Amino acid sequence: MKEIISQYQPLWFSIAKKYSGDVHTSEELVQDALVRYLQSENAEVKNIKAYVAKTIYHLYINQIRKEKIRNEYSKQQVRNASALAEQDSTLENGNEVKHQLSKMYKMLTPGERAVFILRRAFDYDFEQICELFRITNENCRQLMCRAKAKMQEPGKPYFRPGKNEAAFIDAFFKASRNGSMDELINILRQDLGKKYLKVSKEPKSKAAKGMVIGLGNGRMEGLRA
Repeated sequence: MKEIISQYQPLWFSIAKKYSGDVHTSEELVQDALVRYLQSENAEVKNIKAYVAKTIYHLYINQIRKEKIRNEYSKQQVRNASALAEQDSTLENGNEVKHQLSKMYKMLTPGERAVFILRRAFDYDFEQICELFRITNENCRQLMCRAKAKMQEPGKPYFRPGKNEAAFIDAFFKASRNGSMDELINILRQDLGKKYLKVSKEPKSKAAKGMVIGLGNGRMEGLRA
């Protein structure tokens, strides 16, 4: 493992530097990405180089969101980072992502789907998800556990498939490319039911992270649970 990390660390640093433009920030991004990899179920990760590279990207976008930078300069940063990530050779074919999203949409209940996609693909924390959908932390964690179990050992599809599958997939890709989460969250609320449609604001304690998902091997593993 040390040999692999030593081999790819210069590449990961250059990727982080390309996004942030700062040496110290780049070093922290690489370190945090490696910690996430070591804490994950890394036996399922087939391509550590791609996994860590995409994790660096998501951590950088998350950093922008956490700082609550809402001006046009921030939006341009997100667009620039997204464009750079799309150029990376680790990006997967979009059809594979659509396949995984379609499978997830059919397998999970609306509640499981909402928690799973925001937690796994966009790195929202449980507190944010609870505030978005007005559910308890315990319920949120239970939904996540059930969703992970279903995705790991898929059986019969959810007995009432939603009608918004195509819109959901389209909104997912829009959120991935430009960081805007409104449309995706609205669709998740529609699937959940009327009582979730009118929520005053996004979480007050933290800005919505809107983690822009990369389509590389690492994040595809995330969608597969």
